[in-house]
Amino acid sequence: MPWDKDASQCAQFDRVFLVLGNHEFYGISREDGLKAANALEVEPQLLGKLSVLNQSRVDINRRVTIIGCTLWSYIPKEYQLWVRMKVADLSRINDWTVENHNTEHLQDVQWLQQEIHNISLEEDRRDLIIVTHHAPSATKTVDPKHKSNPWGSAFCSDLLESQVKSWRGSKIIHHWIFGHTHWNTKFRQHGMIISSNQLGYDSRGSRAPRFFNYWFPQSGQDFVITKTAKV
Repeated sequence: MPWDKDASQCAQFDRVFLVLGNHEFYGISREDGLKAANALEVEPQLLGKLSVLNQSRVDINRRVTIIGCTLWSYIPKEYQLWVRMKVADLSRINDWTVENHNTEHLQDVQWLQQEIHNISLEEDRRDLIIVTHHAPSATKTVDPKHKSNPWGSAFCSDLLESQVKSWRGSKIIHHWIFGHTHWNTKFRQHGMIISSNQLGYDSRGSRAPRFFNYWFPQSGQDFVITKTAKV
């Protein structure tokens, strides 16, 4: 895992928040990936600037809190064969199965729901920013021409449509930031701002595999390195 090559980037910022995506576990197991992330977080050269968001909470100040997790998606039984054929996670992550994927999804969802409720009880005027790798919705978070792909469940969940609005304390969610879909967007739903600013595979350069040039033609083209979220 080449995270050590990126460590110098932390020096450019006061704080850096790392949400683990599927690629962080390629070539190793999820367990080993988490160990590596935890070790990176406490590297002395990073001066405490890096926070790994793996079912984690960070209070920025008395008003703003960030919570984050991977939010692995849920893959229904009828699409599992498609996902096995089209999505590399199941072959590139050691000992990773659809069952693991779905179990982690349920655990992340349960944690998010409870954490949001807990924070709202502490202070209902607090603004909450959620950061996940996988998208919390299949609506407006992917390129419309790929929305009906039968393997799309590997990229996003339907939490915004089916669950989040009914969660206790959800009114404190100000921003939900996501990645993974190679589609940059910003919209408002249930009173919160949903946004992504993904570099992904930059199809303008040579580092994008041909597969991604075809399926994700927008990747990298509208990534804005100076983009910020105002709270």
